[in-house]
Amino acid sequence: MAFPPKVVEKLAYSSAYICNYPKCNTLTVGPTLSNQHLANKIGEAAHMEGEKENSARHNKLNQAMAQDISNGIWLCANCHTMIDKNGGADFPLHELKKWKAEHETLISDLLNMHKSPLPLIRKNSLNQRSAQSAIDLAADCGALFRDRNIEDPRLVIESIKALRKSLSAELKNVQDDTRLRTLIQEMQSACRELMNFSSTDMSILWPYLQIVRFRVLKAVSSLVIEFGCHAPPHIVSEL
Repeated sequence: MAFPPKVVEKLAYSSAYICNYPKCNTLTVGPTLSNQHLANKIGEAAHMEGEKENSARHNKLNQAMAQDISNGIWLCANCHTMIDKNGGADFPLHELKKWKAEHETLISDLLNMHKSPLPLIRKNSLNQRSAQSAIDLAADCGALFRDRNIEDPRLVIESIKALRKSLSAELKNVQDDTRLRTLIQEMQSACRELMNFSSTDMSILWPYLQIVRFRVLKAVSSLVIEFGCHAPPHIVSEL
């Protein structure tokens, strides 16, 4: 049974309409730009302990307790579905309570200190964009993916040089994220080493290019997993 409207409203307000799952924290309400009279809402009041016998984390609560605000947590629709899979086996009650308590404390602190979460949201959004840009730059570097038999060594060097320069420019856009900086720097370093070594001995170009390819693809794989980016098909097949 759904929570009473007043409980739903209170959970949403207490969460600032932000999903309580710490690995998500998506905004769950916003405007419909095509119609100012409408709004988008993807947030839901989820039960931490299920009321029905076969529901996730069921604990024989009476209806009053099951519908009490203490048994609710604000989540986006996707996370609500996720926590209830397999009877909630992967998301025990104590973990959900921890999410809720920590999230509401954070929102309360931001409110009391008159601070906005928007700088953090903007920072994360910009960093995700930089992570995706790094993948796209690697994907556009033909020297990393074409067969050596059709490559001109001089053009390979120029292609790797251009990739390194573009990654260096993108690195300047990263804001306060050590992990993202490390991954982009790893790609950048691989390119720089190829250029340095091949400048004195072109015979190592092809074998070292394979090393560069491995290092770049490893970094790309981490960007996809850790930052929610996507890779084009010709890179996905290599990961």
